[in-house]
Amino acid sequence: MKDTDFNYEHINSMEPSFRKDHIEIDDFISSVSKNKFFISFGLNNLKSNESDGVYALRTCGWKFHISINDKEPNNIKEGWNLVKDILIEHRVYNSKVVPQGKVMEEQVIDDEPIGVQRGKQITIYAFYQPEKDWAPILQEITKALANNHIEPSYRAPGDREVKGSNYITYRCDGIYNDKKGNCPFPRGVPWTDYSNEIGEDPFKDISVDVDNQPDIPDWEEPTLYNGCCKVM
Repeated sequence: MKDTDFNYEHINSMEPSFRKDHIEIDDFISSVSKNKFFISFGLNNLKSNESDGVYALRTCGWKFHISINDKEPNNIKEGWNLVKDILIEHRVYNSKVVPQGKVMEEQVIDDEPIGVQRGKQITIYAFYQPEKDWAPILQEITKALANNHIEPSYRAPGDREVKGSNYITYRCDGIYNDKKGNCPFPRGVPWTDYSNEIGEDPFKDISVDVDNQPDIPDWEEPTLYNGCCKVM
């Protein structure tokens, strides 16, 4: 597989559809959501059986967020191009990345406050592969981003930190209990608020050791002006 096959420019050229306009190479596939809110990427579940039997439409469970400054187009482009090579190498089953022009801190879903989606530029759905050793993958991702001077964005609210990484956090949106893929807990709520229902944290002992990481920016709550919100 050529390293340009799933690069950021290539996957951003797709139009929103469900596997009508998509990129499919070997065991991997990428497509764009209908509203172009995200670009999905991962193993093709029609060709691969590496999800440990997890229902294909499931969208909640343990996941990692990779925070990359998406205000600078080249930063998110270069960040994704580094991360996707690691995802391919380790055959990570499912992930997604924000498309060009989407600044996550400005995105609002339903009635949630502005800023709730910050720090979620790349999502890795770990629950598809619960037996995978994630520690070396997170180490590689953090090292690749830091060594290439990729700027992190804000921490994702409600997430726990992967110790030692200025880029990666994680959370659980609840135990999967709905065949439609619905999550039982709301966005933006710290998973510790319902930890009795999701069980022990499987990633609490993971840490990475990478020098010279860029600093994490501090989040400031939006201020109101003329009845509208602005992130300062």
